Amino acid sequence: MRASPAVRYPWSKLHLPLPRTPRQSEQLLNAITSSFRRQLDREYPTNNPSTSDRNGASAEHPPENSHSSAHATDRLLHNILDNPLFRVAPSASPISSNASGMRDAKQRRMLTEPMVVFDELAAAGHVTKGDLLQCLQYQLMLARGTGDDFVKAMKDSKAGTKVVNWWLASGWRDRLKIFDHRQTSATLVKFMVAEGMQDTVLTWLEMLANADLRAFNGHISRSLAERVARNLLTDFLAAENQYGGGLSSAMRYYVQVGDMYFSMEDLHNRRDTKNLLRHAGKYLFQQVSREVPNDNNVVSASVYEEYARVIATVCTDFVTASVALYHPTVPDPKPFLRYVYNKDMPTLQTWPVGLREVFVRSGSVALRLLMDQGKRGDATWLAGILQHVSDTDKAKVEHEASADEKALLSRLLRVDMAWT
Repeated sequence: MRASPAVRYPWSKLHLPLPRTPRQSEQLLNAITSSFRRQLDREYPTNNPSTSDRNGASAEHPPENSHSSAHATDRLLHNILDNPLFRVAPSASPISSNASGMRDAKQRRMLTEPMVVFDELAAAGHVTKGDLLQCLQYQLMLARGTGDDFVKAMKDSKAGTKVVNWWLASGWRDRLKIFDHRQTSATLVKFMVAEGMQDTVLTWLEMLANADLRAFNGHISRSLAERVARNLLTDFLAAENQYGGGLSSAMRYYVQVGDMYFSMEDLHNRRDTKNLLRHAGKYLFQQVSREVPNDNNVVSASVYEEYARVIATVCTDFVTASVALYHPTVPDPKPFLRYVYNKDMPTLQTWPVGLREVFVRSGSVALRLLMDQGKRGDATWLAGILQHVSDTDKAKVEHEASADEKALLSRLLRVDMAWT
């Protein structure tokens, strides 16, 4: 009889046996592959192509499935091979040298080939905050110098792609070089929008919501994450409005970010979430109230109502009431009238100058709507409120009425005289 060991070692069960049949091997391989693809999809989110790209795609070469794991795998390998550490041989001259002659030579090159200089700095491992900002700013200047095709020039420069690829291959200290300086991130996001990299910006906002830069020791303070996210979202919406799909597209992204933050249970009622959405929502409201409608900034009723839904959860009653005035199909002055009716005059007169100007501008829109609807009594009452708020003696500020405001008040005066 063979003797059995007296002691059974506990670590003998730590490793499961290897598959013994082809079917078991195939199941294991599929599980590993699925896990790898899920990890790729999470770490390297794909970018939806811009509207112009989708429209320009030929039927002969339909766009690939940008949400597939195969696409993520291809993008990962592309990012690795496109990284300056692999693609660019550092210049024979020490480009990162602080010698005065070398600094002057680098500055001269930045004026004509800023992203080539960036590639060389990245390959040498010497990208500073100042160099990064200068490369992006000089590239933006070169793009604007092309005239009407400056958005295409921004896209063709691939400045956003180059910097994002460098960011993905960097540690958390280098990643902070983008987020810790608003001018840098605001310039970069313009290129990212022009290149159709909106999904990457959304991923960054999600990372900042968790204060996690997805790098070794990549967690940052909550206060820094809040400040960076607030600035990044507003700058992203501004870039989308100017260089991307316009105001309607910017509103859609605002709603998407709002729903994303509200879906995170620990962020739903937090003050920093409301500050983030309030800051960006007010920017969009300013654009709505100032822009003259045209084919490039038309907002559909459904998109505008979604925007109004989100901003109503984070802004004051004044902003919510004013938003109703600019609905693209059914502008409504009633919420603004109710808001003003419940406010006393001394409170309105003590508002800051900028806020009073917004109030008078919104009030002028409400006045025009009331006149168009034939509500003479409400229009007369509101005109008096606007006159008192903008009165020099009582508001302690000189407010010159705009041409539209003067025309409305003159029209109202003629109506009053006709009724007397």
